[in-house]
Amino acid sequence: MPHLVICNRYWRLAGDELPIPAFCAVVGRVIQLTVASLLLKLSEGDMLYCHSDLTVYVVISILMILISIGMELLIIYSGLQGTIVEISKRRTNLEYFLTGHSLIAFMGVGLAIWGTFILSKFYHVPCASAVVDHNYTGYVLLFLVALSQYIDSLSQFFCCYLFSSKRAGREESDSLLNPDLENNLHSPTSDETDDEDFNSHNQKIWAKRCQALCSCTRFFSCGIFGGANVTQDIDAVARVLTKLFHHEGFLDVVPSDVLAGILLVRLQQRDTWKRFHEFTGKLESRNFDTDAVTRQAFYENPLPPRTQIVLNARRRNMNHLNAEDSSDVKTVSRLSHFAFAIYTHLLYLYAKPATGMCNLCYTCGCGHENSANQSHLGDNCFHMNQAAAETVINQLGNAEIIYASYENDNVMKPYGIFLDHETEKVVIAIRGTLSLEDCITDAICDPTELKEAGEKWGFDGDGKWVHAGMLRSALAIRDDIDRRGILSGIFSSSNSGESRNYGITFVGHSLGAGTAVLLSLLFQNIYPNLKCVAFGTPGSLVDKECAELFKDTVLSVVLDDDIIPRLGVPTINNIRHQVLESIPRSKCNKSYIMRTLFRDSTPDEYMYRSGEEPPSRFKDAVDKFLTEMKNRNEVVSADRELVIPGRIIHLVKNDAQKNREDYVCTSLVSSICCCQCKSKSYDVQEVSADVFAEIVISPSMALDHFPTTYVRELSRLNDDWHRFSDI
Repeated sequence: MPHLVICNRYWRLAGDELPIPAFCAVVGRVIQLTVASLLLKLSEGDMLYCHSDLTVYVVISILMILISIGMELLIIYSGLQGTIVEISKRRTNLEYFLTGHSLIAFMGVGLAIWGTFILSKFYHVPCASAVVDHNYTGYVLLFLVALSQYIDSLSQFFCCYLFSSKRAGREESDSLLNPDLENNLHSPTSDETDDEDFNSHNQKIWAKRCQALCSCTRFFSCGIFGGANVTQDIDAVARVLTKLFHHEGFLDVVPSDVLAGILLVRLQQRDTWKRFHEFTGKLESRNFDTDAVTRQAFYENPLPPRTQIVLNARRRNMNHLNAEDSSDVKTVSRLSHFAFAIYTHLLYLYAKPATGMCNLCYTCGCGHENSANQSHLGDNCFHMNQAAAETVINQLGNAEIIYASYENDNVMKPYGIFLDHETEKVVIAIRGTLSLEDCITDAICDPTELKEAGEKWGFDGDGKWVHAGMLRSALAIRDDIDRRGILSGIFSSSNSGESRNYGITFVGHSLGAGTAVLLSLLFQNIYPNLKCVAFGTPGSLVDKECAELFKDTVLSVVLDDDIIPRLGVPTINNIRHQVLESIPRSKCNKSYIMRTLFRDSTPDEYMYRSGEEPPSRFKDAVDKFLTEMKNRNEVVSADRELVIPGRIIHLVKNDAQKNREDYVCTSLVSSICCCQCKSKSYDVQEVSADVFAEIVISPSMALDHFPTTYVRELSRLNDDWHRFSDI
């Protein structure tokens, strides 16, 4: 920051993120130079005097490669100067170097065309035999040189298109790229019309971005993940995104600034937990006042309010020798398979890439009588979703699926009804997020009151608030179940089977978990003994008063650093606040900060302590931006903050493994490898919702949310606990 200005245009680059891609480009050019040199060496005999065009082309190509390497080395040197907010040491030089680099790219197009022309006439030149006699090696080398020039030029043109933004000097009050941040700030005004126009304009910007993203996703995924019905709620999503993320007209930031800020926040979080565990480990008594401990351990550098809440949250270690704890683990392990079964064949194939298709084909070919009946709506012509569900529950034994609906839009979500004969339960499973329509439902997170739903379905919803999008889906599924009469048929007195005496349990994962929780509330008046088990429950589901309704019926399960249970309007505001505050505190540039992905570090090595950072225009702009967001009432009030309901089981990697992964698995690639390892050790805790009051930046924060991960880790945990119990 601020944005670079090249050719009278602003660019989404600040300069200090360029050394890494420039270094990669140098490596590529060294390879390119080697190929061109081999071509020149191979034909240095007859070609030097009998075909000057080819010789001149190769020599000029080598010269351009050398100039490019020199230019990229200068870009690396300049990009490493200064810090994120100190840009005066690099900005002017970088703009000149990048302009020169772009001119070389234009010249590269001409060289590539020239090389193509020579390549097409290769066998017709007088001295072609000088190369042909070497088993076409020269022909291949010439092809590689020309191809590399095309790739080099086209990639640079694509980067110019991707990172180029508005023209410099455009005076727009909502422009992210206006360099005068002092005058660019939109101040609160008493004129409500102007304020509404400002918000309306910004919402239109986000609506266009959402529409473009959905269209691109649908196109490149060939419609596998839906997207045909997203337009009707785009405006509602745009309103939420504008409130949370719109900073244009306030801050002069580029995407790499945000990434660097996230890495700095991750450093601070890891250091906080490390210091907390080290301090508590020295205490002789295990019964200590957490609040007093945190004040003593962090007296020199007070913790942010939400971090303090997380550390002080209630926790109880669960034990496999405790009968109730062991029963809870066994229950959630079994029910996780039902939550996974409704996820359709796409996720089943992801979970079993080698054998999945064979299993589905076997299930489809076993002559199921119900394959074409009306008990499975919205399935494809091959009934692959039904086959996936049956394949999953067949592994449990003594369970069956009696109905499934795969209809999916912004409101209606796929769900299935199972009979679990082993536990004597009717299990209703709701699918989680798997389509663009599901993402739209997730994003409609404004709290909505339960008063109207309570009046219709027989509970007190006055003054109780829940996630608006998930409530819509729960109401739609409730109406669909009643219309089809499935549950009434199972529990009717005319049913001669044993299932009429079964209990009823709602399950779901992610979006399905939130919908299942609210759906259980809609059925509670009819089935007062129902239960609900939710996996990866969204953190912005119900308010604290409404959560009391679920304390005896809902059991939520959260796996380690899963981001979704921590995701909500307050936590997003908090992480944004932390990221923006961390950027001006940096002591170095972004290329140096990227080292934290591959090595263990301390925050003091990369950033100043809070309040000790040097003054900067960006720091002033951040303070004004946060004040503006507060004035716009963006922060949800405490009584309207949405949380996870019910009892919560939290699986936490034990300290030894966490420390090992913090040191070794600090990159995303290493994280993926570690998440696929065969053995993981978890400490199982029953916790309060305050544990998830802050987003944890972790390499596994996304992978921990996958339903396949929940099924795998819960199954292993259940096996381990009962193996120990048997001993």
